[in-house]
Amino acid sequence: KDIEAEMAGKINQYLPQNEPFEFISLYKEQIGLRSISLIWLFIVCSSICLLITMLGIYGAISIDTVRRQKEVAIRKINGARLLNIYWLFVISSILGSLSSLFIMITGSQHKIILFDYANPWLWIYSLLLLIIIIAGTVSWQIYHIARTNPAEVIKNE
Repeated sequence: KDIEAEMAGKINQYLPQNEPFEFISLYKEQIGLRSISLIWLFIVCSSICLLITMLGIYGAISIDTVRRQKEVAIRKINGARLLNIYWLFVISSILGSLSSLFIMITGSQHKIILFDYANPWLWIYSLLLLIIIIAGTVSWQIYHIARTNPAEVIKNE
């Protein structure tokens, strides 16, 4: 504030008396109406991007489970129960997630992928929402596939 007053005093001595110079810092300008609209624009655009990403993941999981219909039908014919089929998908999901996390963290040594690990609240909400959507999609697809008649699945293949 002292710097603002000093700079305004120096500039005002060269301006007419009826038009004083008002010193506005970048901080005051960021608090203004423009920054609020930019914040809301960023929130809307990032929400749309997250929605598109989640729909893409939903589609990829749906396609993958439909491709595995024959595998599930054969396991079911051989005596596997619904719980065994769930555990098969859960274990493969955990192994896939851990391996992709390992690749992501080791790949960030080249500073290509940057994450703000110091403040996890910036990405933890979207990660939790993504996990819930993936778990729900996989569970629903497995339940749907495990409930179908294995003879019909193998006949259609």
